[in-house]
Amino acid sequence: MNETLLRLRFFAKGMARRFLRFEPERAALRGRLHGETTEPSVIFFTVHKAGSTLLSLRFTSFFRKHGYAMVDLCTFFAHTIPAQRERFFADEKWKKKVFSGRGICYCLFRYPFEIPDFDKHKVILVLRDPRDVLVSHYFSTRYSHAAINMEFVALKQKADRMDVDEYVQEIVPDFKDRYEGFLEMIGKPNVLFLRYEDMVTAPEQFEQRLREFLAPLPVNPGEIVRAADFEVETEDPTAHKRNVAAGDHVRKLKPETIGVLNQRFGRVLDALDYQR
Repeated sequence: MNETLLRLRFFAKGMARRFLRFEPERAALRGRLHGETTEPSVIFFTVHKAGSTLLSLRFTSFFRKHGYAMVDLCTFFAHTIPAQRERFFADEKWKKKVFSGRGICYCLFRYPFEIPDFDKHKVILVLRDPRDVLVSHYFSTRYSHAAINMEFVALKQKADRMDVDEYVQEIVPDFKDRYEGFLEMIGKPNVLFLRYEDMVTAPEQFEQRLREFLAPLPVNPGEIVRAADFEVETEDPTAHKRNVAAGDHVRKLKPETIGVLNQRFGRVLDALDYQR
């Protein structure tokens, strides 16, 4: 039996267990998830490789403590039926049902999409220099990220046969679309935009902005981020937290590749104040 068939059998056997694991997500998709608080719901948007795992864990602990119901639809779709994700994003009636409640923290979405009654929610958006995101995406896809579905298996096979310069140019279109979609959110009164680089270099100020945005919910010092979160003694290509320093693309990519990324992400880099 070839490797692809073995992987398919493995995913099929685990499907039932995965559905049981995602009870809140299944309730949310039926419009039956409710929090204990009447505070406005919170939606967390970000991209891969921008501290999303750390922030998701901290937000889950924080909001659950304050009576929010927690739901992670992106992870649900990735681990169960990835094709359903696009159908959900495109179905306005379905989204209206899912986003109609209060006291829910949707943590997290890595893709921008239209949300009914968007201005009724508190939205947290954390982005990183897209050039560094693409480099980090290559290393995690090739070395550290678990193969959670066949979609990712195909991406990993692509990374295994490419070098970093080839891979980042391969995935530019997807991330360019994401970032340009996120730009439409920035500046709206119910949206807090934060940069990953500020979280790494100035975690106290980063957390203070969250504290002001989430009031009246009290955020204790170090409850969301702390300096120790970003300590990396040596770079390990196989580690999930490989490199947190800004400008990794300069160290890993050829100048001509950087030139291509600067051109493709020009509008995004200018809007987010990243130097070319």
